Amino acid sequence: MMSSPGQQNLVDAYISFLAFDGYASALTDLSRPHPPHSSPSLQAVSEVTNALIETAQQWTSLKATLASQMLRPFITYSTCVAGVDAVRAALAHDPGQWAAVLEQVLVSQLDEACSQAVEYQRRTQQLSHLITGPLERLAGSIADALQTSQAQREQAHELAQKYQQLEDALRASGGEPFTGLDPDRHLIIERVSMVYRRALQHGDSSVESDSEIADTNFLAEPVLELTFPLLGAWPAEEHKRDLAAITQSMQAVRELQSRQSIPVQELAIASAVVAHMQNAKRCLIQLLDCQQALGHFWSEQRTTVKQVIQTLQAGIDASNHLYLANFTAVINSWSALEATVNELMSWKIDRSRAVRVDPLNDAVTEH
Repeated sequence: MMSSPGQQNLVDAYISFLAFDGYASALTDLSRPHPPHSSPSLQAVSEVTNALIETAQQWTSLKATLASQMLRPFITYSTCVAGVDAVRAALAHDPGQWAAVLEQVLVSQLDEACSQAVEYQRRTQQLSHLITGPLERLAGSIADALQTSQAQREQAHELAQKYQQLEDALRASGGEPFTGLDPDRHLIIERVSMVYRRALQHGDSSVESDSEIADTNFLAEPVLELTFPLLGAWPAEEHKRDLAAITQSMQAVRELQSRQSIPVQELAIASAVVAHMQNAKRCLIQLLDCQQALGHFWSEQRTTVKQVIQTLQAGIDASNHLYLANFTAVINSWSALEATVNELMSWKIDRSRAVRVDPLNDAVTEH
């Protein structure tokens, strides 16, 4: 069954809400760079992680309100439309009475829905601004650090690409994209943790006591652990991960990084953080775009009803107005939207799965 534009806007907005909620939940466990007094690039990363954690904390305090602002107006307005239908017989075809009821019952609620949409957008924009400044400063810090030899720039870029390919392999393992209402598939929001380490040679004076022996040729010193969500759709009885591409990508990271200098490794790790932040920001922008589409939907509904009122106030018989003559279709449309909200709110979401990837230690842990 094809969905109406309003229903698709609603589903898209809710999925984007869940996607960023998954990011925010992951960000609350974000670790700060270690060791704390390292290169300028990793010091800039520390500022960025602080901004991400603050964004996640603000989202956590706001998300119940934001969810209500997104979903509740559909239920309330559907109830109002049903209320108008209940008094339709009493109104007969009197244009003045119809205009008054539509103004008092529907327009007032549409005004509130539009106001809620604007407030949702404002709060989401504020969260986006929390990320934007630190992201720009980190990118600038990396650009400054790359004003070195061309060889170092190329090496850092190549290693950052290997990390990105590993993340892409992880995302590809998360199941099919989750795009809408499907009773035969369920939503999994999986937490994926990527462990970033520095490969240090044995005997290096900078080796920390918590470095692990990753290989006979080098030690793996922990620097940072980033966590991000994977949203996937799976048949209810199935969730199997193909580890072949992940293992291959980990080996490529390990082989390349073990040959790089510490400055090159740190630049590559900082670049990976930039990519991670850009993904979080894109997720937030997608949430904002979907909410703007919902706001536009509510604005169009208000314009339609106000145009009906203006026509009635001009003395047109209510029985001759297309909107009122087809009011049963209006009722059915809003009943379907209310049913969609109820279905969205009843979704069963599996948040229990997690995977931790540690490429320098050649380890993938699922639980």
